[in-house]
Amino acid sequence: MQVNNITPLNKRYIYNAQTRTNIVPSATIPSIPSNSKVAKAPLTQDYLTFTGGYSLKLDETIRHLDKLAETTPNVYPKNIREWASLILDAGNKANETLINIHKKYYENLKKCSSLAEAKDKFKEFSEVLSDKGVSFSKDSFGQQ
Repeated sequence: MQVNNITPLNKRYIYNAQTRTNIVPSATIPSIPSNSKVAKAPLTQDYLTFTGGYSLKLDETIRHLDKLAETTPNVYPKNIREWASLILDAGNKANETLINIHKKYYENLKKCSSLAEAKDKFKEFSEVLSDKGVSFSKDSFGQQ
């Protein structure tokens, strides 16, 4: 499989009354240049990182993340790893997943009424910037 960069394309359809089909003139369909940047086809390993542990067993997920953490520290918050260890040590009778652990750990985040309060409760948000510090460009979706 090969995924190419997305290029906006306006196609013109011409109706052929004899064959009752739409014809797209070949001039409107661009060919892909040989030197174009082609996106890498996703591997199984890439897909598994997007599942977030939801479809995997917790012990397998933690084992894979620990292996990834050897090369990429801070792959997941330290407290999440500690919670996962406690659950695994207890036997994981409820079949918890990494997503369940995140939801339980960050449940109190919903009760925070300000960014400062969230930063106080969860140290991993200490570097999050306020929206007041963001400058939007002209005609940006964020500009109100």
